[in-house]
Parts: sequence; structure tokens; C-alpha cells
Amino acid sequence: MLLSHDAKADTLTAYATLGGEMFDEFFRKYEMKLSLDVGPKAKNAVAGQSIVRELERFCKNPIQC
Repeated sequence: MLLSHDAKADTLTAYATLGGEMFDEFFRKYEMKLSLDVGPKAKNAVAGQSIVRELERFCKNPIQC
């Protein structure tokens, strides 16, 4: 994710992705698990604002690239 920080407003905006687009493959592969964990809206795009969390508070088993 490419991020932009506005120091004046102290906001962080994700404006693009970098690298190979793997979203469709990811959602196909993990559709069942995401549906159970997040619900039917797992694939919906963010509208408006989203909460940002530290990775350790979001995922107990992060994938290291």
C-alpha cells in the first residue's frame, strides 16, 4: 500500500498499491474463511473511513514477505 501522511491534519491516506495485484486470487482462495471471520462484506471496498490498527492487534499470524 502506498500511503500519504498529512502532518497538518495528522491523517494517513492509502492511495494505491504497489506490486502484483493479487486481490482477486486472495479473495477466491480465502472466501470461506473470510466469510466466517468477517462476514459477507469482507470483499467490499472501504467507503469513507476505515480504522487502522497495529498489525499485532489485527492478525496473530502475519505473513512475512
